[in-house]
Amino acid sequence: MTKIKYFSLISIIFSLLIAPNIAFGAASLSEDIQLELGTSIAADKPITAEIDVPSIIQLDEGFIISGENSYALEDQKLVYYWIIDGVRLSDHSSQILWRFSDPGEHVVELEISDGKKRSKTKEDIQVYQDTAIIFGKT
Repeated sequence: MTKIKYFSLISIIFSLLIAPNIAFGAASLSEDIQLELGTSIAADKPITAEIDVPSIIQLDEGFIISGENSYALEDQKLVYYWIIDGVRLSDHSSQILWRFSDPGEHVVELEISDGKKRSKTKEDIQVYQDTAIIFGKT
Protein backbone atom coordinates (compact mmCIF):
# COMPACT_ATOMS: atom_id res chain seq x y z
CA MET A 1 0.00 0.00 0.00
CA THR A 2 1.46 3.35 -0.95
CA LYS A 3 1.90 6.14 1.59
CA ILE A 4 -0.83 8.18 -0.12
CA LYS A 5 -3.33 5.32 0.16
CA TYR A 6 -2.22 4.75 3.78
CA PHE A 7 -2.90 8.35 4.77
CA SER A 8 -6.16 8.38 2.81
CA LEU A 9 -7.29 5.35 4.78
CA ILE A 10 -6.39 7.09 8.05
CA SER A 11 -8.36 10.17 6.98
CA ILE A 12 -11.42 8.10 6.09
CA ILE A 13 -11.32 6.20 9.38
CA PHE A 14 -10.93 9.43 11.33
CA SER A 15 -13.71 11.28 9.52
CA LEU A 16 -16.23 8.41 9.62
CA LEU A 17 -15.60 6.81 12.99
CA ILE A 18 -13.72 9.11 15.30
CA ALA A 19 -14.66 12.70 14.43
CA PRO A 20 -18.44 12.25 14.97
CA ASN A 21 -17.79 10.80 18.43
CA ILE A 22 -15.48 13.67 19.39
CA ALA A 23 -18.09 16.23 18.35
CA PHE A 24 -20.56 14.70 20.81
CA GLY A 25 -17.96 13.98 23.50
CA ALA A 26 -18.72 10.25 23.36
CA ALA A 27 -15.28 8.76 22.73
CA SER A 28 -11.67 9.01 23.71
CA LEU A 29 -9.62 10.04 20.67
CA SER A 30 -6.46 8.11 21.57
CA GLU A 31 -8.27 4.82 22.28
CA ASP A 32 -10.23 4.92 19.01
CA ILE A 33 -7.16 5.73 16.91
CA GLN A 34 -5.18 2.86 18.44
CA LEU A 35 -8.02 0.42 17.83
CA GLU A 36 -8.59 1.49 14.23
CA LEU A 37 -4.91 1.58 13.30
CA GLY A 38 -4.29 -1.80 14.88
CA THR A 39 -7.14 -3.55 13.11
CA SER A 40 -7.42 -1.77 9.77
CA ILE A 41 -3.90 -1.60 8.38
CA ALA A 42 -1.92 -4.77 7.61
CA ALA A 43 1.54 -3.37 6.96
CA ASP A 44 3.38 -6.04 8.92
CA LYS A 45 3.58 -8.45 5.94
CA PRO A 46 4.26 -6.40 2.81
CA ILE A 47 4.88 -9.55 0.73
CA THR A 48 3.37 -13.00 1.32
CA ALA A 49 3.96 -16.31 -0.48
CA GLU A 50 0.99 -18.70 -0.60
CA ILE A 51 0.83 -22.15 -2.22
CA ASP A 52 -2.36 -23.79 -3.44
CA VAL A 53 -1.76 -27.52 -3.95
CA PRO A 54 -3.64 -30.72 -3.07
CA SER A 55 -2.26 -32.36 0.08
CA ILE A 56 -2.82 -35.91 -1.24
CA ILE A 57 -1.97 -36.89 -4.81
CA GLN A 58 -1.95 -40.15 -6.72
CA LEU A 59 1.38 -41.38 -8.08
CA ASP A 60 2.11 -40.31 -11.69
CA GLU A 61 -0.95 -38.03 -11.77
CA GLY A 62 -0.33 -34.53 -13.13
CA PHE A 63 -1.56 -31.62 -11.00
CA ILE A 64 -1.21 -27.84 -10.82
CA ILE A 65 0.76 -26.09 -8.09
CA SER A 66 -0.28 -22.46 -7.83
CA GLY A 67 1.25 -19.42 -6.19
CA GLU A 68 -1.33 -17.04 -7.65
CA ASN A 69 -2.69 -16.14 -4.18
CA SER A 70 0.73 -14.72 -3.24
CA TYR A 71 0.79 -10.96 -3.00
CA ALA A 72 2.73 -7.77 -2.35
CA LEU A 73 0.83 -4.89 -0.78
CA GLU A 74 2.31 -2.34 -3.16
CA ASP A 75 1.12 -4.34 -6.21
CA GLN A 76 4.68 -4.99 -7.34
CA LYS A 77 5.35 -7.61 -10.00
CA LEU A 78 6.34 -10.88 -8.32
CA VAL A 79 8.99 -13.39 -9.36
CA TYR A 80 8.27 -16.99 -8.33
CA TYR A 81 10.98 -19.47 -7.30
CA TRP A 82 9.76 -23.06 -6.99
CA ILE A 83 11.70 -25.67 -4.99
CA ILE A 84 10.49 -29.27 -5.06
CA ASP A 85 12.15 -31.79 -2.75
CA GLY A 86 15.12 -29.43 -2.38
CA VAL A 87 15.64 -28.83 -6.11
CA ARG A 88 15.12 -25.28 -7.44
CA LEU A 89 13.22 -25.23 -10.73
CA SER A 90 14.03 -22.91 -13.61
CA ASP A 91 10.32 -22.10 -14.16
CA HIS A 92 9.38 -18.72 -12.61
CA SER A 93 5.66 -18.88 -13.44
CA SER A 94 2.95 -18.35 -10.85
CA GLN A 95 1.63 -21.86 -11.67
CA ILE A 96 3.42 -25.05 -12.60
CA LEU A 97 2.24 -28.46 -13.76
CA TRP A 98 3.95 -31.27 -11.85
CA ARG A 99 3.93 -35.04 -11.49
CA PHE A 100 5.60 -37.18 -8.81
CA SER A 101 6.97 -40.58 -9.81
CA ASP A 102 7.87 -41.72 -6.27
CA PRO A 103 5.29 -42.43 -3.55
CA GLY A 104 5.71 -40.91 -0.08
CA GLU A 105 6.02 -37.44 1.38
CA HIS A 106 7.27 -34.62 -0.83
CA VAL A 107 7.92 -30.95 -0.04
CA VAL A 108 6.92 -28.06 -2.31
CA GLU A 109 8.39 -24.66 -1.46
CA LEU A 110 7.65 -21.28 -2.97
CA GLU A 111 9.79 -18.21 -2.57
CA ILE A 112 8.56 -14.95 -4.09
CA SER A 113 10.33 -11.65 -4.57
CA ASP A 114 9.21 -8.19 -5.63
CA GLY A 115 12.81 -7.11 -6.25
CA LYS A 116 13.22 -5.71 -2.73
CA LYS A 117 11.62 -8.15 -0.32
CA ARG A 118 11.17 -11.94 -0.22
CA SER A 119 8.71 -14.35 1.34
CA LYS A 120 8.87 -18.14 1.51
CA THR A 121 6.41 -20.90 2.39
CA LYS A 122 6.21 -24.67 2.00
CA GLU A 123 3.66 -27.44 1.84
CA ASP A 124 4.00 -31.17 2.47
CA ILE A 125 2.31 -33.45 -0.04
CA GLN A 126 1.51 -37.14 0.36
CA VAL A 127 1.83 -39.12 -2.86
CA TYR A 128 0.21 -42.53 -2.84
CA GLN A 129 0.27 -45.42 -5.24
CA ASP A 130 -3.07 -46.71 -6.46
CA THR A 131 -3.44 -50.23 -5.09
CA ALA A 132 -6.62 -51.17 -6.93
CA ILE A 133 -6.60 -54.73 -8.25
CA ILE A 134 -7.56 -55.08 -11.89
CA PHE A 135 -9.17 -58.39 -12.76
CA GLY A 136 -8.82 -59.46 -16.36
CA LYS A 137 -10.73 -62.02 -18.38
CA THR A 138 -9.08 -65.38 -18.80
